[in-house]
Amino acid sequence: MHKYIISILLLWPFSALAVDPLQSLRDAASGTGLASDKEPTDVIVSIINTILYFVGTLTMVLILWAGFKWLTSAGNTDTIKKSRETIVNAVIGLAIIFASYIIVNFVMEKLINSAGISGGGSEVIIVD
Repeated sequence: MHKYIISILLLWPFSALAVDPLQSLRDAASGTGLASDKEPTDVIVSIINTILYFVGTLTMVLILWAGFKWLTSAGNTDTIKKSRETIVNAVIGLAIIFASYIIVNFVMEKLINSAGISGGGSEVIIVD
């Protein structure tokens, strides 16, 4: 009897290796009626991309606004200087946004591949 209990206790941790790590999340989602065929990694990537697209759009609007202020400055050097600084800062922000987009894609691809999770393909394609 003791051998049976000991063998169960020794083999029990290995049963976790056969379990899909996202199955409990899928089961919970299907219980709410909100289940979809998307993987959680796809949802995370979509959320991050939406945020980056929104911030990138705001940055482009900021560049256009600063350019408009520069054009309508009527030679006022203070307004030109502020507009130029705004454009330079917005371009730096846009470069940071592009870098974060590349980093997020790289990290998510490596996480998905290392975890063995299939996110709909062998590679992560982040295009909405």
